[in-house]
Amino acid sequence: MLDSPLVPTFEPRGQDHAACETEQSGQDGKSDRADGLRLFHGIRTCSEVCTLGLMLTYLLSFVAGFFGYHAGFLHEGTPMGIAFSLFALVIAALNFSLDFEFIEEAQKGHLAKRMEWYAAFGVLVTLVWVYLEMLRLLSKLRKK
Repeated sequence: MLDSPLVPTFEPRGQDHAACETEQSGQDGKSDRADGLRLFHGIRTCSEVCTLGLMLTYLLSFVAGFFGYHAGFLHEGTPMGIAFSLFALVIAALNFSLDFEFIEEAQKGHLAKRMEWYAAFGVLVTLVWVYLEMLRLLSKLRKK
């Protein structure tokens, strides 16, 4: 497997799973790694920081609009605006990884049963966000 902090790890399924589990197991025979997608700490932190940065950028643009300032790189079909929309779309898609990792933790029993609603709502919000970013990108591409 690659040891890059930018590449998520996937566990094998099926017949090879038992062989890999014995290779990765400790003294008690249990696997050190979880099944499925496991994000590296660097990807998680980068995604969270970029999401907060995007939120602040959109919030500042919204507030600045009350005072007559128009952020062209956010709303126009310029190459900078298209690049910004692509960046926002990638960050929105990365948030799916965070949502599914949260669901895995809840499934393992590390979280309370009532947290299922938070997980489902998080996936729904991320889906709507990706949809809106795709529409925003398509509208910028059409203006160009």
